[in-house]
Amino acid sequence: MMGGYYSKALKKHLQITTVGPSFEGLKSDYDLKPGENLQQVLSQMTSPPDLIMCFYSKPDLFPPDLWEIPLPKAWYVYDTHLHFEELSATAYLFDLVICSDEPTREKMSAHGHAFTRSLGFAADVQFYYRKPHPNRPRKYQVGFAGSVYGHPQLQGRQALLERIQKKFDCRIEHRTLVGAAVADFFQDCQVVINHALMDDLNMRVPETLLSGRPLLTPMVTGLELQYQPNEHLIVFNETDVESKLTEMLSHTEQTEAMALRGQKWALEHHTYDVRAQQLIEHLNELLTMSKNHQLASKNLTLKKFAQFNYHRFRYPGDALTWLLNHWQPKNAPEKALSILLKCFVKFLSLYGKYLKKSYFQNQSRD
Repeated sequence: MMGGYYSKALKKHLQITTVGPSFEGLKSDYDLKPGENLQQVLSQMTSPPDLIMCFYSKPDLFPPDLWEIPLPKAWYVYDTHLHFEELSATAYLFDLVICSDEPTREKMSAHGHAFTRSLGFAADVQFYYRKPHPNRPRKYQVGFAGSVYGHPQLQGRQALLERIQKKFDCRIEHRTLVGAAVADFFQDCQVVINHALMDDLNMRVPETLLSGRPLLTPMVTGLELQYQPNEHLIVFNETDVESKLTEMLSHTEQTEAMALRGQKWALEHHTYDVRAQQLIEHLNELLTMSKNHQLASKNLTLKKFAQFNYHRFRYPGDALTWLLNHWQPKNAPEKALSILLKCFVKFLSLYGKYLKKSYFQNQSRD
């Protein structure tokens, strides 16, 4: 998703080649599937790219040969509030690590990554921007769109929303909408509420503001660095959420005026067109440092471990398969261990199908 938004904005300024799945009608130049090597794409190009820009992905979409491609690499990473240790280890694969907020960037830098920058989440104008209609009738008092059920980490969010539903007409859309449909839903809500899982400044903030709706959100680390509470949005805590909602719903004129200010701020500072320009500055910095041999040197063995660790973090079975493909047994004991590992991979595949757990990205493999 993030790569799809950024590629559309970057193509207005750069010659880029996109690799990976298509998204929301945006077709990639090369539809590289999970587990396929990036080198096979690079070999088809008339000239090599200047750099590789990767975006963090929930599926395991990192090419398994990323670690050995000798080009400058940048990575936009998020979900660090949930998986910081795993993702900070993966960051060793990259020369430039871009985080979604400044506090996370500082934390990533403290973990030994020399070249880090921050770019806040943004919203796509085509999908989310709506012309202001302050007097339009709204179907619901409060609305929330996103994940609510099905995972232990969502229990706090679910409890909060169920608590709100007892006092307000609150509509919950649990992963039923994507893209422009989310902004359409926001238009039906007098107030949109946000919830952070673990102190994260998520995408729901710029997307709601750009759609022109009033936002009630928790105060999370770094929020005040990108938005001004009470000017662009309203913040709440666990004890005053009902009173804040009551106040927003009771003072419609002031609430809608705030929504207009928030939309103007998001349009000026938090769209992907704005972020693309900022990203280009960071990528030019990466290229300059690479040409001047100023990038930190990376140990090849540690890069291989970082690649393995990423696959292990996403899909353990794929990590073991990757290990088998990159390990050359040199003696009889190692060959025997390799055979045992192949047997275990086969067992894990069957066991995963039995338990309906995804140890492999493609659980239908033989």
